[in-house]
Amino acid sequence: MKVKEFNLFLQKICKGDKAKIKLIYNSYRELIIFIAFEIVKNSEIADKIMSDFFKRILDGAYGKEYIDNPINWIATTIRGLAIRYMQKDNASHPSDTYIKLLSDSIKVLTDKEREIFNMYYLCKYELNEISEVLEYPQAAIKEDIYNINEKLRHLQEIP
Repeated sequence: MKVKEFNLFLQKICKGDKAKIKLIYNSYRELIIFIAFEIVKNSEIADKIMSDFFKRILDGAYGKEYIDNPINWIATTIRGLAIRYMQKDNASHPSDTYIKLLSDSIKVLTDKEREIFNMYYLCKYELNEISEVLEYPQAAIKEDIYNINEKLRHLQEIP
């Protein structure tokens, strides 16, 4: 889903066109479940977090501002909801260390690399899909993925 389309759908949902939620759901469901599950390590709770996210969209909590990077915005929002859920539940989870490590690792990437990382590794987009969404040549995307891997591999070598 392209950025303009995503924002248009959010605005329409805020204005009462609830049917557009299904298009956002179909496009991002797997990403949302993946991120939520990685944090809470429980599929039922991950589903609750996803439901909460879409309920907030339907209630108009989002869509008032233009979102430049829907994938990063969704990932950040879901992480926040999952962490709040865990805090409410007063649970300390072993995945906290993993989340911190992943968050710290991704910080070394540029915004463009983070977006490609999210699309390629988290959303499982194909190279041609990323190229189409970001409007970059496929060869450039492939080179960016190589550079991302090198940066992250370098982090593993640091003691």
